[in-house]
Amino acid sequence: FRKMLVSFIFLLFLQCVTADFVDHLSAEDRTDFEKLDAETDLTENQLLDNIGDWAKEKGLQKQWTTERRSREFERRGLIA
Repeated sequence: FRKMLVSFIFLLFLQCVTADFVDHLSAEDRTDFEKLDAETDLTENQLLDNIGDWAKEKGLQKQWTTERRSREFERRGLIA
């Protein structure tokens, strides 16, 4: 049960991070991002790494890092 709860919290965290990040993307970048985000055979960390790599290629690494870091602090506050 605990593993399922942690997975659920992580998915919720990921949705919050990506939603805020995607709000600032152009239509073309948003389409590319949605394709990347749709990959379901990846682990959670692989998905985050791939999104980070994509953001770096697009020159959006700073925005992605900021969103991810701020949400990580929020998530830790919820879990603790």
